[in-house]
Amino acid sequence: MSTISKPTPQFGWIRGQFPGGAADLNFNRRQNTVSGDSFGDQVTLSTSPDDSLVSGQAHGSEVKLNQDWSPRLVKLDGWANGARYQMNVDYDRHQATGNANGQTIALNFDMQQGLVQGRVGSRSVDLKLSNDGQLTGQLGSGRVQAEMINLDLGHLMTHWYLINQ
Repeated sequence: MSTISKPTPQFGWIRGQFPGGAADLNFNRRQNTVSGDSFGDQVTLSTSPDDSLVSGQAHGSEVKLNQDWSPRLVKLDGWANGARYQMNVDYDRHQATGNANGQTIALNFDMQQGLVQGRVGSRSVDLKLSNDGQLTGQLGSGRVQAEMINLDLGHLMTHWYLINQ
C-alpha cells in the first residue's frame, strides 16, 4: 500500500491584529520572499540563496540580516526596525533568544502545543497557535488576534521583528 504525501505548501500568510497594529504578510517559499504590510508600512523582503542574507524593507527602514540556517538552529544577526537585531531560534531547546533595539528577547516555544511564552524587554509574551491557524494571546499589554496559514511557530520566531516593534 502506498502513501500519499503532500509537499510543503509554497505559500503562507500571517494576517491580523498585534499590539503595534495590523499585519498582512505573505510568505512565498518558491521565491524566498515576504511581502505585504505590517503596522501601516510596506514589507518587501527576500532571502538570497547564495549567502542567506535577508534584505529589504519593513517598518519604514532597511532590513539586513545575516541568516545562519540549519533544521535545528536559526541565527539572525544584523539590522531590522532601524536598530541592531539578533535572534537565535533553537528548536532542540525550544527557545528563541536575542536582542532587539537594546531589549532582551527570551521566549520559550512548544511546536506541538502551539505555545510561545516569555519576555521581550519588560513586556510579557503569552501566545497560542491553534491547529486551525488562529494565533491569540497577549504581547505586552496588547492583544493578539491573527491567522497563520501554512506556517508554524518557527516562521513566527524567525520573523519576530515583523510583528514586534
